[in-house]
Amino acid sequence: MSRKPWLVAACVVLVVSLMLFLTARISHVQRWPTMANTARQPSSNASEIQHYILWIQLKSNVKHPVSFYMSHLRELCSWIKTSQIHNIGIVGDVEVIGREVDACAGLLHGNPVTLEQLAYSEVVAALPEDGGCKLKFGLAGLSKDMVKIWLNKLTILCNLAAEDPERITTIDDANMAVDMLKTVVSTRFAGLQRGRLGCGHTWPRAMNWFGHASCAVQQRPVVWAKSLGIRGADCPAFLEASRPE
Repeated sequence: MSRKPWLVAACVVLVVSLMLFLTARISHVQRWPTMANTARQPSSNASEIQHYILWIQLKSNVKHPVSFYMSHLRELCSWIKTSQIHNIGIVGDVEVIGREVDACAGLLHGNPVTLEQLAYSEVVAALPEDGGCKLKFGLAGLSKDMVKIWLNKLTILCNLAAEDPERITTIDDANMAVDMLKTVVSTRFAGLQRGRLGCGHTWPRAMNWFGHASCAVQQRPVVWAKSLGIRGADCPAFLEASRPE
């Protein structure tokens, strides 16, 4: 199957597109269905950053099985409750999480967000079966489903951020360790400027990223989007700028 430029671009979006620090005018916000079935309400302290841990079940994942993510969620939820932190919720495929991880009871937020609900189905369907790209360390295994989730992350974040447009809201990957979440909660995003999309980490190490020698130096990734943060009021501009032409 030939690799058209736009197919490659759909994969490059995993590292670049959602990380751009853009400034633009406000426009329409696409919303998921109203999040009515809420177990965990956002923090009542409007000055606090609201964090959400995101997990959406894939049809298949050659890198990590479902049990891997459930184990991480169990550790994260146990730490949240033990530490009595009130500004972290769990979002995504909350029905599966609620069924599999007792420790997350009371932390689940909103209606389920499943793979089938996500946008970019036509773009992802046109990709090669392996997703068209390798994983960040050059290993095979980047599935179409994973590409689809990453293409939708900004929209998911902005739907959550729209619940309180003046507050900084983040989404964080469910496979992060407790120490990483502690860092996100304690230090990151607090100084996020208006009109900016915050990314959680810089990663300057030189290597053949995604299995390509050209990514070692010339096109080395400069951000790692394991955590993303934004104010809801800034979302429309970013959504408009990231919309496919």
